[in-house]
Amino acid sequence: MVNVTKSNFLEQSNDLIANLPNAAFVAIDEEMTGISVPNTPRPPKDDTPEQRYKALKKVPERYSIIQFGIALFLRRGDGTQNSFDVKRYNFYLFPSSNAREVTLNPSSIEFLQEHGMDFNRWMKGGIPYCTSGQAKAFIEKYRKRALSLLKDTDSKPSPFSKRKVELTRPEDINFHARSMASLREWIDSARATTNDEGTSFLLPPANAFLRRALYESIGQEYPSLILEKCHNSQIRVLRLTPEEKLVRRERQRKEAFGHLMVQELGFWRVFHALSQANKGMLNIGSSTAFAATKDDVNLQINQRAGGTLKHNKTPIVVHNGLMDILFALTHFHDPELPASYDQCKTLISEYFPLLYDTKVMTTEGPRNMRHDNTVLSQLFALVVQPNVSNGLQLLNADDTQTHEASYDAYMTGAVFYGLVLSAPSSDSDGNEVINPWTTVSGQAEDTRNGNIAGSIDINAQNILRERFACNKLYLMLTMYTIDLTSVEDPLSRGMHINTTFCVSGNDTSISTADIVRCLTSLTAAPNVEGGGLHFEIIWVDDTTFFVAAREDEEDRNLERLQNQGNLIYEALCRRFRNSSIVCLRDYNEQRKQLEKHYDNEVNEDSNKKRKSLWKFWTWFDDRSKEEVNRP
Repeated sequence: MVNVTKSNFLEQSNDLIANLPNAAFVAIDEEMTGISVPNTPRPPKDDTPEQRYKALKKVPERYSIIQFGIALFLRRGDGTQNSFDVKRYNFYLFPSSNAREVTLNPSSIEFLQEHGMDFNRWMKGGIPYCTSGQAKAFIEKYRKRALSLLKDTDSKPSPFSKRKVELTRPEDINFHARSMASLREWIDSARATTNDEGTSFLLPPANAFLRRALYESIGQEYPSLILEKCHNSQIRVLRLTPEEKLVRRERQRKEAFGHLMVQELGFWRVFHALSQANKGMLNIGSSTAFAATKDDVNLQINQRAGGTLKHNKTPIVVHNGLMDILFALTHFHDPELPASYDQCKTLISEYFPLLYDTKVMTTEGPRNMRHDNTVLSQLFALVVQPNVSNGLQLLNADDTQTHEASYDAYMTGAVFYGLVLSAPSSDSDGNEVINPWTTVSGQAEDTRNGNIAGSIDINAQNILRERFACNKLYLMLTMYTIDLTSVEDPLSRGMHINTTFCVSGNDTSISTADIVRCLTSLTAAPNVEGGGLHFEIIWVDDTTFFVAAREDEEDRNLERLQNQGNLIYEALCRRFRNSSIVCLRDYNEQRKQLEKHYDNEVNEDSNKKRKSLWKFWTWFDDRSKEEVNRP
């Protein structure tokens, strides 16, 4: 594992980008300054994803990423199948002075401190970052600067108008005369401060007006000299040979490149590389952001004129990773997330069209992949250590630490690896199931002639979704799973929106045991096609609960599930006659109508207040006019 700060960011980010094309998949994890907004009530379990998003988005918009851990699972050069070398990178992130503010949540900071977080390293050496829009402007500014440095002319920092400065105050005239006299004396006596880039001379400190006058006078009288502004309001005058000018220019190019990569783009270049690899569009040679040195930069405006070769998409793996993705978007796309949930889903898919969440895999996948305990460290102990750890080799191993982002990223990828290998090797029809890291999952496109060099394997895509929950994200403490490829999100754990029922208005004395007794006879009785009925009970509050008919995804038959739902509905109606019982689809529609009605009332009330305020100000204005006009 490598801890990456500003001091080694360029070297380590270059190493990551160079290894990324050989990655079979990439796992990520983040540590943040907070994961909940204070004084926020616990969200209800009957929240829809749209409702939950309104509360969730406030967290990544408020807090910051401390560590961004990345684990590359690299294909071995000997061609060994299903065995990988793993490289870990632990990036410390800290915003630049003109970026977002840093907000700390006490409980999160205490938790991280207990697990060994190095806050000094984070604050002193954290890597800056920017958004995609800012990155575009930074790259264009660098391109112009780099082109000017490549020209065989000495640029002077004096882009003034043709109208020259006129000094009128005696003290200004005297200062200018003394400065020019000292400069002439230095030139005549060759008295100087010597370094690798020739000789230099510092003029006395001056304000911007006097510096401009000196720039003009020196530029006119000594055009061969080079002028630089120093930090203490001084002008440095340089006298260089052609060879020294070349050395100086190369230093400036190197400094400009380093400033772009570390201080301006910062971690965004890594995020951009991950996104491009995930989309199958990582073309290192065509992007300034991916250049390893100043000499690798393509300074042409149209950097994609030669075509962009698309490769297979590199899967990104997370564990319970919705917040990791949302935090990344607020840091590297825009500080504010989209207002609507659907827009946010679209944005996630635009950056990461091939995602896997091991939390969903172990709750929604085939039986071989399921585990009751889905805590990451416990899954790692159950799935990886006793079974498949021999297939993974840590290249930069050291003392490991849970809740250190790069090690959690490694555990996430290792659990993904173990879950995939534990899945059945063939489907119900006997067809071989291809692993996610070997499936052709992207389009190969050559934009030079517009031809498609490959095609999407639709069957493989369906297998990825059904077996490995591709592009599904876990949504904590709700009944839903986020499906990035579908307009409507499905219920989790084998439930269905038409066979899940809300029972509200109950007596507070009703318990889970009462509900179980109501449905016990159904679990023993065979249904239409044989087998007992399975259900799940979810409490919302003391008087409201849900009961859902459920089936394994592997065995799901919608007609049978609907019949089971009808049996549950009839049993609930017999037992809870004084309660309101509706299916979840109708329940959600009723909530939408209530929320719409509430929003209209709020808007109407707000309009009334504005009208009242306007009447008050009109009355006040009329009274003022009366006072003015009163004789």
